[in-house]
Amino acid sequence: MELELESVGYYADKLTNVCWYETFENVTLRRAAIVNRYVKPISCKRDKATKVNKVKFELEEGKTYRYSRQISVKPRQEESRCFKVVGSEICFLDDEVANPHLAYSARGFSVMGTCEVNQAIEYVAGTVEQENVDLASKETKPQFLEEERQEQDLTQISTNVVGNCSVTITRGRDESEFDSSKLQGMATPKQVAYLSFMGVHNATSLTKREAADLIDSNSFLAEVDTMAAHLRQLSHQSSWTFQRLVLHPELYSSELSDFLEKNLPDELHTYIRGQIVGSSEQLTKSKIRKVVDVLVKENPAWWHSSDRKAIFHDRLKLMYPGCCDGRSTTCT
Repeated sequence: MELELESVGYYADKLTNVCWYETFENVTLRRAAIVNRYVKPISCKRDKATKVNKVKFELEEGKTYRYSRQISVKPRQEESRCFKVVGSEICFLDDEVANPHLAYSARGFSVMGTCEVNQAIEYVAGTVEQENVDLASKETKPQFLEEERQEQDLTQISTNVVGNCSVTITRGRDESEFDSSKLQGMATPKQVAYLSFMGVHNATSLTKREAADLIDSNSFLAEVDTMAAHLRQLSHQSSWTFQRLVLHPELYSSELSDFLEKNLPDELHTYIRGQIVGSSEQLTKSKIRKVVDVLVKENPAWWHSSDRKAIFHDRLKLMYPGCCDGRSTTCT
């Protein structure tokens, strides 16, 4: 099928991209390499009156893609979404489920992003040298899991250049690099909260070491027979980053404060700019916070809803109609 993306700004063919991911894995070494495959546009036209670019791509059914496009020039704003081609339609996907980097990281793999198949094959085979990093015996964990694992900073990040690609690897430090007494005693409240969320019924009776080992190994995940079931597991696990703020605000007060002050306004700003372009009034972070403050006064838990973006959009139209009087953006 064909997909036409609308974007703004010059050099639209450079700012509007569609790619799919080719993956390679080595289960024994717990390594995965992901190759970005960019789709070449079949046409690119610019409407001189509206200054809107229309870039067309030819896509294959059944593949999962990610598109990115520029939706605003001043301030510069971009939109990026994952989707799958089903018949003659596209179905948008949750980035945390469709993104192979996150999916492999959630399974405890060290992940390499590259643009060359040969580098990917060498990496998963264990032939690419990584200075001072013993990836064969280390597992990459999602950042939020490191916190539940030991409640201290045990993450070490190293960046290596392989060919023309910069590779950033996150790993846990060696056991000898921290005081083993930190893992003595019963499991911490954060460890218990995470493991309980993942269905571990005896989390409160575990020691810190037992909880850390469980989190490191992902062994609490049940065996499944289908990819759909596995993706549901990954989606549930990835949702912890948000759900912990809803379920345990007292444990994650610092993270909650950061979310409400920065992450949520950024999320809402990106969403609105992805829906509307060319509005008569600029949407600023200050206006977003004022709308959020009003919604919080009415219902402190309004942002818990999966429809929070739509709820915000409706209130924004009432308070700042000039921020919403532009042209709606659509992908067909």
